[in-house]
Amino acid sequence: MLGIFIAPVWFGGVTHAAQSAIGGLFACSLFLTSRNIRGFEKPFLPKWLTFSVTFFLLLPLIPLPVFILEAINPERIRLQQVFPINSDQNWSFQMSTLSTANTLYRIWQILLIITCFQLARSAAVVRGMPRLLPYLIGTTLLTITCADIVYRLNDQSKILGIWETPFNNAGAGTFINRNHYADWAYLSGLFLLGSLIRSFAPISATERKSDKTNHRSKWGAIYLLICFSGGIGCAVISGSRGGFLAFFVGLAMFAFLLTRHSIKPTRWLILLYITGTIVLLLFSVGDFLWQRIGDTALDTSSYGKWKLWHDSLNLIQKFPVMGIGWGNFMTAFSLYPNQFDTSVPWYAENDYLQMVIESGILGALFLFAFLFRMMQSCLQVSISRLSREPELLIGATAAFTGFLLHAFFEFVSHIMANALLAATMAGFCIGSRDRFKSPNLVPPPTYLQSLSHIGWATMLLGIACLQGIGTYRWYQARQSDTPELTSTQMKQSLDYWPISSNRRIGMTRLEIYSIENRSAENRQSEYKRVLQEIDRNLTLDPFNWELRLERTWLKVFFSKNLKEVEHEIIQTSNINPGQKDIPFRFAEHIATFNPLSAQRILKKAEYRTPENLLKSLKLSWELFADTRLLWDLIPNNFSGRMILGDFALLQKKYAFAADVFWMCAEENPGYLPAEKLLQSKRPDLTLLLLDRMKVSNQNELLKARAFSKSGNNSQALKLIRTLFRKSEYDSLLRIPHSINHPKPELEAMLSQTRTDQLIAVQELAENEFLKKADDRDRRLLDRLCEVDSENLRVQWIRFQTCFDQKDFTAAINYGLNLGPQVLNRTTVGKSLP
Repeated sequence: MLGIFIAPVWFGGVTHAAQSAIGGLFACSLFLTSRNIRGFEKPFLPKWLTFSVTFFLLLPLIPLPVFILEAINPERIRLQQVFPINSDQNWSFQMSTLSTANTLYRIWQILLIITCFQLARSAAVVRGMPRLLPYLIGTTLLTITCADIVYRLNDQSKILGIWETPFNNAGAGTFINRNHYADWAYLSGLFLLGSLIRSFAPISATERKSDKTNHRSKWGAIYLLICFSGGIGCAVISGSRGGFLAFFVGLAMFAFLLTRHSIKPTRWLILLYITGTIVLLLFSVGDFLWQRIGDTALDTSSYGKWKLWHDSLNLIQKFPVMGIGWGNFMTAFSLYPNQFDTSVPWYAENDYLQMVIESGILGALFLFAFLFRMMQSCLQVSISRLSREPELLIGATAAFTGFLLHAFFEFVSHIMANALLAATMAGFCIGSRDRFKSPNLVPPPTYLQSLSHIGWATMLLGIACLQGIGTYRWYQARQSDTPELTSTQMKQSLDYWPISSNRRIGMTRLEIYSIENRSAENRQSEYKRVLQEIDRNLTLDPFNWELRLERTWLKVFFSKNLKEVEHEIIQTSNINPGQKDIPFRFAEHIATFNPLSAQRILKKAEYRTPENLLKSLKLSWELFADTRLLWDLIPNNFSGRMILGDFALLQKKYAFAADVFWMCAEENPGYLPAEKLLQSKRPDLTLLLLDRMKVSNQNELLKARAFSKSGNNSQALKLIRTLFRKSEYDSLLRIPHSINHPKPELEAMLSQTRTDQLIAVQELAENEFLKKADDRDRRLLDRLCEVDSENLRVQWIRFQTCFDQKDFTAAINYGLNLGPQVLNRTTVGKSLP
């Protein structure tokens, strides 16, 4: 019970320290009760399902012959061949998991959840436990609610003034994610609701005679009501959409199960009061929640998790049978191109989808059957009239239902506090089922059962101690003053807890840094030692791109085998497509002492965005300034050649750019290659290409520009005037506007309000247009066009004035600027906009 309390209070139980403490407390529970916990007479799961779930839980860690693994999980073997740890690596047996370290760590978490379920199941049989559990849950909820209030009253940068939240103030209470806090608060609130019903309107008809006096005290009920109200209120303020939906469905399940028993008016009043209170909370402090729900309802396509789920489905296609192994979603997700940039999601934000990805389709089916059977058992015992306190069972079942629903939208099962609460609710229901199905006189556990409990407790305690000592050593390392002591403490930490990939990355970075401070004669020996250590780390986590990156930098600085270094760089660049700058960072460094090697790296790198390709072209040009080498860097397609042409334009290599764009035009004739050819100072090629293309206003304007660039002004003006005449605006452009103010007054209006300025611009332009062509003031017309650039009539007057004054160069420029505005607008009524 203490483990259940500290999990949410200790930052959601996600830290190594919290998990080691929880594991130690659970182990102590098993030690202390090994002689009292009996075997369950009627297991709620069939033996075949229990065996199947256990088998698929451990399957990723079972070494299989490579030829068998290649037949059922070919993508795993392909990854091993593409990204080997060493070039001479040759395995006869291989595990299907992508990371042994991550899978072992996830199985450790699952063991804690299973232990919590079994302890709650056993405790439900103990007399008095059902009355004690709500107070434990309520006290925990009150604690994290008070923490949330303190958190919101401060600057929201630290939780409890200790825990830095990296998610832009998205945390709540003692959690670093508001969705997880809301999930815990809502689910515990549903369980407390059952206790409140028990206190104020118990289902007396279902009680045994011996339990008639077991109602809770009114003061205790008031305490739980305070815990419930505060927790639900802060959960609403958190704005969690998935959490609120889970609570709403759980509340509906609560009402449904309650109707299966006798309904009293008092109970309906309590439910109405609870519902009214929640509605009041929604309208008073739920602005943020309403806003988020409204945003999702208005545009479901903007829901950020859609693209994550879409990319996650690709992993199922690649690993359909055996999956990727428990705890490896982030590792697998980073191996393939996706819609995310440099960030890699840690979880699929859907526990069921992630379950299929990690365990494979077949394993997921057995796990879904396990969850279905558990939910079925909870419903059966909640509906049954044989239980002593059905209100608590109804609350526990409703909470478990809400948890299962929220798992569709979040990774709640990966947060220890939430998973342990759900396991407690399910275990409490299954234990109550055991209680009323067991005989009145319960036999003591057999010697074998007691021994199995002690063995399980010993295993838990041993793992928890190793995790705890490793965490303590790591904390000491971070507090050390000298690099030598820091390195020693880090090594000890990894000796005790070797499955922490993040710590191994930190350790690797420290050791690489320490090599730089060694004397020249010791560097090579230290380099070989650290390289061997990194390789050992990679055997536990072979596709960890950060470990690969550190090993590659190590070889870049200290390896004398340049060919091996280049191969390592390309491997590291490809193992995480989201880290797009990796090859350029290496190439830029190597270019300082070996330009040819840098060029080879650029040639072999995969370019997934135009920005990366432009970076590569720029670096190659800085190194050699040879256009022949640039062709080796681009993909052999239209988009690659267009990027090369744009780069040539940036470098003002117009002849080379024209050659590139002409190749693009021959492959895909269109407006864009024609426009680029004109920018490459080849109007002749632009005209040649446009003659092959379909006639359109856009193409004719470009042709006019090309004629102007080639010096054929008469043909350019002819095209422009033809386009104007074809436009529906032409007749409106030629209609004069009335002049209602004298010229001096109009000139004064130019410095007044915006409305006066627009009137003055129009009438002054009309006044000038009434004059003879040679008498019109071009400077005034230019000024008027600057004041109101949206007035097409004024711009047309300027164009026509230049034409009438035979300044054809200016007329062409003004006509080309006016042309797109005239041709791209539609007529509204009979006046210009």
